[in-house]
Amino acid sequence: DKYEVTNADYKKFVEATGHRKPSHWLFGDIPPNKEDHPVTHVSWYDADAYAKWVGKRLPTEAEWELAARTTDGRTFPWGRDFDSKKCNTLESGRGDTVSAYPEGDYKQGGNDGIYHMAGNVMEWVQDDYTRYPGNNFSAYDNYYNEQGKYKVLRGGSFATEASYARGFARFFDKPDTWYCSYYGFRCAMDDTPENRE
Repeated sequence: DKYEVTNADYKKFVEATGHRKPSHWLFGDIPPNKEDHPVTHVSWYDADAYAKWVGKRLPTEAEWELAARTTDGRTFPWGRDFDSKKCNTLESGRGDTVSAYPEGDYKQGGNDGIYHMAGNVMEWVQDDYTRYPGNNFSAYDNYYNEQGKYKVLRGGSFATEASYARGFARFFDKPDTWYCSYYGFRCAMDDTPENRE
């Protein structure tokens, strides 16, 4: 998807299915003026359930990275060098999410019409956290490499440094982690003739 899933999007899902509301929705409703901000406080399971409900899925890690870096292997969606004016990371000093839509300060932070691939919220992807082929992990890393125990997040967030916003940076957490204020997601779908219409 072009944009991260917003609170307003997620509210439709909650109302239609009775799914758990994000914990920061005080009295069960979206915080004031946050309708167009990315939904947060969602687990991988929540994100997966939403994606299926809208007839989509979470992107694979490889799909996500290709969208962020394109085929030229750039470090950030806009190029090689970090620019705090093009993304919402710790360096921007905002300290919170911004609108998922390009009307805000970071409309230049997209690549090929995809916005907030660097910063704003870390995004859950489909994949289990596993080693990349050819990497020699330590015994410590192997602890985190148990299939299905952890899921991958990509893209950095408003609460992380620029190093996490690099297109190749990886983060991981347990799929049932729901309390994080900077975990969100976007959806994807298979490239089929039906989906192009």
